[in-house]
Amino acid sequence: MSDLTKEAIDRISELAGQNHAPEILQIPHKGSNEQLTYLFTRNKQGGTDCVQLNDELERFDEHPRAIKTTASMDHLDSLIDYVNRFKNEESALFGERTDNNEILKISAVIDYHDRVNLLDEPDVVRAADSVYPQHCQHRVTHRFPLSDEIKAWSVIAANPLELLEFALFLEDNILDVLPLPGFLANKDEKPETESDKRLAELMHKLDGNPCGPQKLMELSKGLQINEDTKAKVIIDRNTGEQAIGFETEHEDAEGNKLSVPNMFLIAIPIFEGGEPYRIPVRLRYRKKGGSLAWLIEPYQLDRYVKHAFAEACEVAAQQTALPLFFGRPESK
Repeated sequence: MSDLTKEAIDRISELAGQNHAPEILQIPHKGSNEQLTYLFTRNKQGGTDCVQLNDELERFDEHPRAIKTTASMDHLDSLIDYVNRFKNEESALFGERTDNNEILKISAVIDYHDRVNLLDEPDVVRAADSVYPQHCQHRVTHRFPLSDEIKAWSVIAANPLELLEFALFLEDNILDVLPLPGFLANKDEKPETESDKRLAELMHKLDGNPCGPQKLMELSKGLQINEDTKAKVIIDRNTGEQAIGFETEHEDAEGNKLSVPNMFLIAIPIFEGGEPYRIPVRLRYRKKGGSLAWLIEPYQLDRYVKHAFAEACEVAAQQTALPLFFGRPESK
């Protein structure tokens, strides 16, 4: 095969469009004295690449035209400090949470859109004089990390535990279990605070028989249960129909009716470094042949996550004096 001549190579390159010189296109920008400058070049595949030179050359300027970044903070206090450093009167906060708690995040959009309506006094609204949309490119976020304690109690929730698993879990987490408050340990003592009153009411509605850490540790060492099944004849006096039912009673080793606590209290933080929440925990057991299975389930744990999230977002709103919206900000 003979070598290609220079003329042939030039002709092939011309047909492929690869010998085209770079082209510069300038477009007037409405609203400013600047022009948008684009550089068009051919790539190896014969296509066209386009580069916006204004953005590329901006890095050589003494100052950028705008802040285009999303900062990520490890702590809520850091987000608050960051916002207070850069905020303006149009900045806004957004709290975003999904139902499964996979997303628990607060964001601030520093360069948020101008307000259309201004609130001078309560119930007195006036239109702003000049209003412009903004690019919303300067942001900061903080993802709320769930605490190790809430992760541990969530994983164990509603999963049947053999006695050894039950004992090991309590050994690792017994410090989370609260002693019974006086108004639950002693029926003659009355709850005083609103929180205590709500807890007492909840225990009453759930027919709670709560216990403290010492009783839990006793249960983790073993429990002997004897079953006594009795037949019961039920007669409908109106129709004369009869039905036979069976009742199963659990007795302890001495033959007494078994009374096992069905609730206890834990105090754990929802988020890392947060304040602890007092949370009721359901305690159940199932008899399987000659062994027992325990079920531990924090009561409506998701409600406490919602409350802690909303409370943390409100703290950020108060300490930054910015409006708070629950949802996701617009895409950039």
